[in-house]
Amino acid sequence: MDTARFLRIRSLFDEAVRLPNGDWDHYLSVACADDVSLQEEVRALLAQAQHDTLPTSTMAPQGATTIGPYRVLRQLGAGGMGVVYLAVRDDGAFRKNVALKVLRGNTASRDLVQRFHQERQVLADLDHPNIARILDGGQTADGVPYYVMDFVDGEPLDRYCDSQTLDLPGRIRLFQQVVRAVQYLHEHLVVHRVVGTPAPGSEQ
Repeated sequence: MDTARFLRIRSLFDEAVRLPNGDWDHYLSVACADDVSLQEEVRALLAQAQHDTLPTSTMAPQGATTIGPYRVLRQLGAGGMGVVYLAVRDDGAFRKNVALKVLRGNTASRDLVQRFHQERQVLADLDHPNIARILDGGQTADGVPYYVMDFVDGEPLDRYCDSQTLDLPGRIRLFQQVVRAVQYLHEHLVVHRVVGTPAPGSEQ
């Protein structure tokens, strides 16, 4: 599957999974138009998501406090495909706070795992000073894939501008940085949007 189609499927899935189950058919019939195979691929992901249970606590899957060399601190956010944790590398080599995304559910289908791996590779191909970097990846003790990115402990742009008492030219320069990062993502076929809690990989 090429990157553009993967990102299209992922975008449709992310939108549909936030809707009530009864609205999925109507949404997909409109969003996918006459592309039946596209509808089927998104429906397969939605069906898989229904069988996975989203963790309700702030701990890692199966109650684990560590994932690879990373110690889980708390949950940052969750989406249809994965859960993002604040974690710290604490294996004696060095200490570093990171954002760790793990595929939710330990019985994910092979297709879902493949898509997660493809997402990880798409992010690994990005190289921009205003986009969080992917740092690491691997599997949990249960064989569930994860990847690790820079953790950016930021704040909303408007609040940052106010706290720094930026004038209008300063705010425009900051906004231009965001626009350049978004343009870079679009050039690499990544559609950026913010819904609820931003996930790792969003612009700084």
